[in-house]
Amino acid sequence: MREGHDLFETFMHHSPATAFVKDEEGRMLYVNKAFEEQVWDGNPPDWRNRTDAELWAPESARQFRDNDLRVMRSGRPEVMEEVLVKNGTPETWLSFKFLLRRHSGERCLAGMAINVTETRKTEEARRKLEARLLQAQKLESLAVLAGGVAHDFNNLLTAMLGNASLAQPLVPPGSEVQRMLREIEVAARRAGDLARQMLAYSGRGRFVIEALRVDAIVGEMAKLLETAVANKVGIRLQLKPAPVMGDATQIRQIVMNLITNASEALGGEGEIVLRTGTRRMSAAELQSPHLHQDLPEGRYSWIEVQDSGCGMSAETLARIFDPFFTTKFTGRGLGLAAVLGIVRGHGGTIQVDSTPGKGTTFRLLIPCTAAAAAEAAESRPEAGSWRGTGTVLVVEDEAGVRSFACAALERAGFQVRQARNGREGLKIFEKHPGEFRAVLLDLTMPRLDGSAVLQRLHGLRPDLPVLLMSGYSEPDLPGRPGGLHPSAFIAKPFRGPDLIAALKGILNS
Repeated sequence: MREGHDLFETFMHHSPATAFVKDEEGRMLYVNKAFEEQVWDGNPPDWRNRTDAELWAPESARQFRDNDLRVMRSGRPEVMEEVLVKNGTPETWLSFKFLLRRHSGERCLAGMAINVTETRKTEEARRKLEARLLQAQKLESLAVLAGGVAHDFNNLLTAMLGNASLAQPLVPPGSEVQRMLREIEVAARRAGDLARQMLAYSGRGRFVIEALRVDAIVGEMAKLLETAVANKVGIRLQLKPAPVMGDATQIRQIVMNLITNASEALGGEGEIVLRTGTRRMSAAELQSPHLHQDLPEGRYSWIEVQDSGCGMSAETLARIFDPFFTTKFTGRGLGLAAVLGIVRGHGGTIQVDSTPGKGTTFRLLIPCTAAAAAEAAESRPEAGSWRGTGTVLVVEDEAGVRSFACAALERAGFQVRQARNGREGLKIFEKHPGEFRAVLLDLTMPRLDGSAVLQRLHGLRPDLPVLLMSGYSEPDLPGRPGGLHPSAFIAKPFRGPDLIAALKGILNS
C-alpha cells in the first residue's frame, strides 16, 4: 500500500500538469513542482495550511471555493474552467477536481489543472476569423446576385427608355401620348436608380469618379431633407472640409439614407447631428465588423450621422447591413446594404456605435484627397441635328437593346449591321474590316465577351472607334495586350440622344 502511495506522489511530483490537495476547510495540503513553477513562477509563498482567500485575489478565491464545495457535496469528479487573476491579469485554467480520502479517513479535495489561456485566445481568434469569412462569403454571394440582377435589369430598361426617347419626336408636342412617353421615361430613370443601388451593393457601382467635398454634399442634403423629417426633429451641422474622390450621386444616397433612418429612430422628436472632417487613421482604427477588409493607414475623410433615438441591441446591430433584414415595415431593408456596398466601392469602411435607449452613430471613412471640391459637372450636350455617315456594327445579345440601338443609329443617318453575339460580330467584321466607321459593343455576352472581341477588333484595325456599353458600371480592362481600351463607354440604361452624343464624341475626336 505504501509503495502505491509513493508511486502516486512521484507521479504527481513530476506531472507536467499542476496538482494540489486541500482539506475539507479549503486549506492547502500539497502542491506539486509544476504548480509552484506555473502558478507562482517558481517563487512560491508559504502555502501550507493556507486557504484560497489567503493565497489568491478575492474574485478567484470565491470561484475556487464555490467549485470545491460543489464537488465535495456531490462526490462526483468534475472538469471546469476557472479564472486565476495573477497581478491583475486573468488566466484561464482547465481544472479536474475529485474527492480523495487520507489514511485517517478524512476527505480531501484533489485536483489537476493546466493553463489554457493561450489556447482559448487562439480558439476565440479562430472563431472570429471563421465568422468574418462566413460574413464575407455571404456578402460576396449576395453581391454577385445583386450585380447580375442589376445588369439584366439595365438591359430591359435600355430598351424601355431608348424606345420611349425614339417615340417622342414622332408624336405631336403637348399631346397625351407625349405626356405618357415622358412618364415612361421618368419611371425608367427611377428604375435605373434602383439598379444603381444594387450595383452599389455589389461593389460594382463605380460611375462618375471626381473630386468632391463631402461636407458640401452633407450640407446640401441636410437642407433638402429638413422638410422630410418630423417637425420636432432638429438637424445640427458640424461640418469641416472633407475632400474625397468619389461619385456624388452615391454619396448623396448614403447621406439621405442615414438621415432618414436617424429621423425614424427618433420617433418624431430629438436631434440629428451631422459631422464631417478629416483625420489620419491607423490600420487598427480602420477595422470594422461590418466590412472585413484591411485598409491602409493614411488620411481619411469622415461623415458622421448621430441621433439621440432608441438605439439598437447587439443582435440587431449585428444584422443591420444584411440585405432584406429590416426593423421597418415589409418592403424596406436594402438601404443599409446599399450603403455598405457604396462605402466598399469607394475603398472605405463603416463603423457603428449604438446603445439601446441612448442613440446611434454611423461613421463612414473614405480615403481623403487634397483636391478641392469639383466644379459642377457639365452635362453632355445632346447630339441635336447632327447627322452621321457610314456603317456602324452593333454587337449586342439582348434583342430589345439591339433593336433600339439600330433604330437610333439609323435615324441619325448611319447604316447599321448587327450581330447577336461576339463570334457573329467578329465574323461580320473580318469579311469587310474597312467598311465600318465604328462599332457599338456590349461588354457581357455569351460565347465571346466584349473585352475579347475588343482585343480582336484592335488587332484587325488599331484605329477603329469602339463604343463599349454595359449594364454594369464602367469596367477596368487591366492586362490587355498593348493596354487596349475602348474609345468611350456608355452605361445602360441610356436614351437615343445619349447614344448618338457618345458616338459623335468618338467620331469627331
